[in-house]
Amino acid sequence: MREGQSFEYGGYHFTPLRRFRRNEGDFFAISRCLETDPQLGICTYKERQKIPYDYEGFYAASTDKSCDIFRCEENGRMYVPGRNELFIYHDPLFKDTMKESVIAGLKEIPVQSGNGISGQPVKKEPGHGR
Repeated sequence: MREGQSFEYGGYHFTPLRRFRRNEGDFFAISRCLETDPQLGICTYKERQKIPYDYEGFYAASTDKSCDIFRCEENGRMYVPGRNELFIYHDPLFKDTMKESVIAGLKEIPVQSGNGISGQPVKKEPGHGR
C-alpha cells in the first residue's frame, strides 16, 4: 500500500490510510462504525447527493486500489467507500486513544480561582465588557 499519496475525487482530496485489520471484526462489526455523511453528500441517492458518486470511479481515481479507509484532507474525517456512498468511518481504536488523550490534557490544565472555571464568578472591572 502506498500510504500518503492523495488523490482528488468530487472536488475533495483523499489520502489512503490502510486496509481493515482482522481485529476490527467482520462486516457486521465494521458496519457499526460507519455513518452516512449528508454534509459531504458524495453518494448515488438523488435526495442527498451534492456530488455524484461511483464506487468504481472512486477506486479508479485512488492512488491505492487495495485501501479500505481514506482520510479526507478538507475535513479530516476517515471514509470507507460503499456501493452507493462514502461512509464516515469511526475508528474504535482511534476513539479510545483520543479519549485518553483528551483526559490527559484536561488533567494538565491549571485551575485558578476567580476565573469562572473553579465555580467562582469572574470579577469584572467597571467599564470592561458588558
